[in-house]
Amino acid sequence: MKKCIRLLTLLIMALCLPACASSSPSGIEQNETAEIADVVNKTLTEAVSILEKQGFTKIEADKSDETWAENKLIVTEQNYTAGSEVNLNDTVKLVCKRQFIMDFTVKSDSNLLLSKYDIDIWLDGNLLDTVKNGQTMTRTVKTVEGPHTLTVRKTKDERMSDSYEFSIDGDAELSCGISHDSKVVALKDVSLDVHSAETASVRTIANTPEPSKTPEPS
Repeated sequence: MKKCIRLLTLLIMALCLPACASSSPSGIEQNETAEIADVVNKTLTEAVSILEKQGFTKIEADKSDETWAENKLIVTEQNYTAGSEVNLNDTVKLVCKRQFIMDFTVKSDSNLLLSKYDIDIWLDGNLLDTVKNGQTMTRTVKTVEGPHTLTVRKTKDERMSDSYEFSIDGDAELSCGISHDSKVVALKDVSLDVHSAETASVRTIANTPEPSKTPEPS
């Protein structure tokens, strides 16, 4: 009788071991996966919320500034490609940069007879706006610290363009003019004013429009 009880106990233990081995301490099955969301360009607060709802519990953030509020840190990279199947027990790593706002003022020269074409304004490969001959574009956008590229280009003709590279570590204003004729589109009178990062919290960034995600022509 004792041998039967012992054998029954061993059998129960053997059946329980695979179930125990297949679960992590967090209660997630080791082979359970999910299609990871695209959290690039989200705030860190939004990104963590999205990933946690998917079931990810190991989320690491590489912050450019540990003192910066998480709702003002923008995710610029994630270690897994959006849409790929990722084990829920794997660590999701995010790279985050501080968010600032920029004011742009771009004025196109007024050509009276010829070369009265529209000019597209691009910021980091995303269409910011289109300015008509003789008009001025003003836009306020959210962006992150670090290097950026402003490009002006004749609409539907990427051969006629000019670019200006700059870097910011605070809220900023950039103003410039555009001269253009039948052969050339050129930036002129470029002025960049970058404020101290400490003053960024004074300005509201709520409801500030983002640049269009229209891809830049190749």
